[in-house]
Amino acid sequence: MASYMRPYTRCLRLSRKHWASLQRYGSGYVVLLPEIPEDTSASNSILKTDGYPEYDQLSAERIYGGLGRHILEYETGLSQIEESLKDGTVPKTFKTVMEPLEKLSVPLDCAWSIAKVIYTARNDLLPGTSYLPLHERAKQARLQKFCSLPLFYAVKELNADRDKLTGPQKRIVDKFLLEACLNGIELTGAAEEQLKTTLQKLMKERKIFREKCETSLRRFKHTIRDPGLVKEFPADLLKSMADDSTRPQEGPWTVTQKPHIYRRFLEYCPDRTLRWNAWHAHTTLASSHINQDINHSVTLEEIRSLRKDLAQVLGYESFAHMSMETKMAGKLETVQSMITTLAHSTRITHEKQLEELQDFAHKSGFEGKLQLWDLPYWRRKHKLSLVNMDEARAREYFPFPHVLDSLLEICQDWFGVRFERSEPRPPTFHPDVLFYRVCDEESGEELAAVYIDPYMRPGEKLYTQPNAAWMMGGRSRSEVVKTKPIANLIFNFLPPLGSQPALLSIADLQTLLEKMGSAMQHLLTLAPYSEISGSNNIEWDASQAVPLFFRQWLLEPVILEKLSQHYASKKRLSQQMANILCQSQIHLASHDLLNELYISDFDLTVHNKKEFWLDIMKELWASYFPAFTLERGDNHPFTLTTIFSEEWGAAYYSHTWARMIAADSFNAFEEVGFDKPDELKKVGRRYRETFLSLGGGCHPAEVFRRFRGRDPSPDALLHSLSIHRQKSHHAKSLKQSVA
Repeated sequence: MASYMRPYTRCLRLSRKHWASLQRYGSGYVVLLPEIPEDTSASNSILKTDGYPEYDQLSAERIYGGLGRHILEYETGLSQIEESLKDGTVPKTFKTVMEPLEKLSVPLDCAWSIAKVIYTARNDLLPGTSYLPLHERAKQARLQKFCSLPLFYAVKELNADRDKLTGPQKRIVDKFLLEACLNGIELTGAAEEQLKTTLQKLMKERKIFREKCETSLRRFKHTIRDPGLVKEFPADLLKSMADDSTRPQEGPWTVTQKPHIYRRFLEYCPDRTLRWNAWHAHTTLASSHINQDINHSVTLEEIRSLRKDLAQVLGYESFAHMSMETKMAGKLETVQSMITTLAHSTRITHEKQLEELQDFAHKSGFEGKLQLWDLPYWRRKHKLSLVNMDEARAREYFPFPHVLDSLLEICQDWFGVRFERSEPRPPTFHPDVLFYRVCDEESGEELAAVYIDPYMRPGEKLYTQPNAAWMMGGRSRSEVVKTKPIANLIFNFLPPLGSQPALLSIADLQTLLEKMGSAMQHLLTLAPYSEISGSNNIEWDASQAVPLFFRQWLLEPVILEKLSQHYASKKRLSQQMANILCQSQIHLASHDLLNELYISDFDLTVHNKKEFWLDIMKELWASYFPAFTLERGDNHPFTLTTIFSEEWGAAYYSHTWARMIAADSFNAFEEVGFDKPDELKKVGRRYRETFLSLGGGCHPAEVFRRFRGRDPSPDALLHSLSIHRQKSHHAKSLKQSVA
């Protein structure tokens, strides 16, 4: 369930135990299941776990009824397992304790995955009002096992005799015990009551934080009536801003704080005053500088305090320390070492790149010193001057059919798998959907299957943001239930136009490769249990390492050339043009990385230190961005909803960590050279045998060591972004601390 759920508790989820408490005390809600019809696998294909999903036979009623049945059967089966474990005559072995759970969870997960796919790709058939309440109910059901005392004590017995367990079995046992402990299963009396109360308050404050942000976002609007101001705006941005989206060229156009409008408006708006106006509204979001009623300061401090209380009642020094329990890094010192090392080198490159941008802006007629609200606009202008190819022209070299075929060829060459489009294909949920059987190149054995749904369908397919895409595991590998992996790749690329194929932008290519990486990890796993199959059970900061490894391919000109073919002339990109497009992807990358490191540092510090959040912000800002003075009323942390109202608290650094792992992994291919296919094949097979095969059945630090023969280093990430490594006396070796 990697698309919607993470393998580990994220230190603030509510389990059955505490959901039940909240409901009992009137603060939660209960989702009632529908009356379950007497369906069978013959009459309702969502009840099947073998073969391919019969998407053409599904309806909202069958999905709702079938998933509801699986939820009830899971909960009933869990109760039966608990009763059997209370019988002291039953020996406690992995086979008697954990495998029955596997047999319960796989059918539920299969049905749940099908429902997710239909909700996402055929939202007209299964809208959110029907799906989302059942989704929450299924999520609660899956968490119940971590709050079962009979199961917990049985698993502790298994752990006490762990020498009898295999490596993957140890990972499942470790996960179970950690999840249960983070949910407070061992707490009693006053400590249990404190945990329940803290969780109640934390849910409330996170909701308040989110609602204040949403209210503040809605309050900002600015109308543009001058067509001259929007003449460089791309068509899709104009359509998003136009009062009449059917006539986007005519206006008027409204600027809002919606991310997909705000960010691109700063990139394309030539009027500096309008840019400042939008930027100022963004950085003073939910601030007392604007409106005391929606001020976030007290709420942010309350969330910090409650998270600290939550951590301490569970036995941790701070929320940041507790977060490390579910991370590959393992220790705060290890993360800080990475941040310090990267920041030291990035600051120096950032200064030089800002000077270059300032010089370009001056030569282009800009007067004065560039400020933060100027950077996106002049950055785009500077990049365009270097690339000398706009997005529309670049798209012409990346027709989707050719890109996909070339991508699958590389996967075959490197990883030894074939993608076969044999007929007749099984039923799909739309005629555009492509179906492939994934077979081992040497043995010919069918390993898995993948569905690819490439094109946007307004009103039918979910579209949450530009380049919205998902990899959904339709079925996980399980030797217990005898299931093979199925993956679903769902994109929102612009569809073909007449005889012209769908053409992909660089951003589309990045999305395609990231999701293909997620799919390959799911499809090629050899983990014997669904609980650790694919990306399941991978530590949070390493869960995106494989997708980002695939995205890293686009920084290699040889690969970009192979993926390209002009849709009309059939010519590939020239070597020079491929080099330029690769460099364009990392244009001013130092600024992006430095901002990522700054937010990561702020996130860890506010969840580990006592100082007031504003003081922490000012001190860190001066260290990371000395060239830019904070304006009065700048409270930009109030925009960090992913940290304070969602689940990235003390975990924002995870993306940078995964990028480090991805770049270091890709560097193994660079070291042998892309002109040596036999050597590339050897490295590719080793990558398959580690990152793509082991899944969550092996700690990611050990997976990395098996592939690279050492611990990770930030050097490859810096090199890939053209940032020169600077020696730092403060940075510690990551080797000392990675678990």
